Amino acid sequence: MIVKHITKTFIQIVACVSLFSCQGNSQLDLRRATAESILEIVAQSKGEQAVLVNFWATWCAPCVEEFPMVMDLAEQLADSGLTIYFVSVDFTDERERVVKFLTSQGVTGLSFLKDEKDMPFINGINEFWTGAVPYTVVFGRNDGKVTESWEGEADKTKFSAAARKGLYN
Repeated sequence: MIVKHITKTFIQIVACVSLFSCQGNSQLDLRRATAESILEIVAQSKGEQAVLVNFWATWCAPCVEEFPMVMDLAEQLADSGLTIYFVSVDFTDERERVVKFLTSQGVTGLSFLKDEKDMPFINGINEFWTGAVPYTVVFGRNDGKVTESWEGEADKTKFSAAARKGLYN
């Protein structure tokens, strides 16, 4: 029991150190991830950062269309305590295509590539998500709980309002 707790604590510390080392990173850090591993990293921000997670794919026209706007929002609200993670739902063998797209958009720091079967991944993120992309979830700064989520493309007003709700929940 004690060994299990120590091991879990060690893993959380390593994840936290890794997360903070990537926040200001000027390089892209694209990691394969499961729903559980993404939510664990999001949970590390509780009490300090609101987190917006955008699920997208290179083959999804609305995802690609809204991407620059989400990047603008990330830049505008970075100093306010908002962290944005991008999660590609492309197949893992399309990693280079994902890296090329993220790099072309100026994404730096930590992003994710889904590495789990679709339904466990979708249900693991949010039981109300049908799997359609783009899909966005905002986790509140204070309690780490979902404050907003939606499927489909959204405009800057919706993204901005959702981010601010997460920041000030």
